[in-house]
Amino acid sequence: MATDVFVIAPVRVHRESLAAALDAADEVRLIGDAATLKEALPQLRDRARPAVAVLDARLPGDVDLPVAPEVERETKLVAVGVPDSEAVEWIEAGVSGF
Repeated sequence: MATDVFVIAPVRVHRESLAAALDAADEVRLIGDAATLKEALPQLRDRARPAVAVLDARLPGDVDLPVAPEVERETKLVAVGVPDSEAVEWIEAGVSGF
């Protein structure tokens, strides 16, 4: 059974490339993407409910930590682009992996 994944990244080419790479894997089913967390939250709460949300940590001014309470409890957050100096802060905010 495939894992449902949602991608959140502000740069269109990055978002589409990551989404395409994930969707190409047999074990992954891409169920949506968004450019901002604000755009993604209604989908994550009301419709998509993915097992994993891949979040670009460089969302400009869009990510207010902690972010995990904003997303369904069943959804694991994986952040990409987190600087080493901010890793602990992101873990405390509820991110499950990098």
